[in-house]
Amino acid sequence: MKKIIIIGVGAQGSTIAKRLDEHPGVSEIICADYDFAAAEALKNQLGKAAAIQLDARALGKLIDAAKGCHVIVNGLPLEFNLNVMEAALAANASYIDMAG
Repeated sequence: MKKIIIIGVGAQGSTIAKRLDEHPGVSEIICADYDFAAAEALKNQLGKAAAIQLDARALGKLIDAAKGCHVIVNGLPLEFNLNVMEAALAANASYIDMAG
């Protein structure tokens, strides 16, 4: 069973989270966004989710949030890619990016 974090729960991130929620191989989805209300709203639509507030400019917080995750899905704008990739490397997680 895989634990996945979706960073950025806008149109793309939320769609991916909804599809992953249906997959039997996914045990937990962390919905992470700077806007906690958006993360919480998505969590409430899913069966396997938790919501956290996360500022992607803070590398240490990204790394902490990614610990234990098998996959990081980056739904943020291009400017955040390097920080999210660094967090994926530190967490030894696979990385999927929709921005670049």
